[in-house]
Amino acid sequence: MKFCSRCGTQLEDNDVFCPSCGEVCDRTDVNNTNNYRNTSQNNRQTMSKRDKDTKTLGILSIIFGALGGVVGLILGIICVTRDKNGPYAKLGYIGIALSSVFMLLNIATSILNIINH
Repeated sequence: MKFCSRCGTQLEDNDVFCPSCGEVCDRTDVNNTNNYRNTSQNNRQTMSKRDKDTKTLGILSIIFGALGGVVGLILGIICVTRDKNGPYAKLGYIGIALSSVFMLLNIATSILNIINH
């Protein structure tokens, strides 16, 4: 029995590509269930750390975005770049939106102050 090294889908002996993710199957590499479980567990631990970091970036982007800083914009962009369409990308988008709105308000206020003085 062999499994895809990328997603863990069980493969037929004659599969050239994984039917689930499209990964190229190495015909000489027959992964047994234990090897897949170990790889899968390591991937979950790695992703868990990355997810925590990305979530933290998203939350910080919202906080700094609400304060109207460029830092919130930068952190939001980093968060979205790291997570793409994942669950924490929304936090990054919120941070980017808040930063943009508050930066535009600051610019508008500055322009109005210049015009009135």
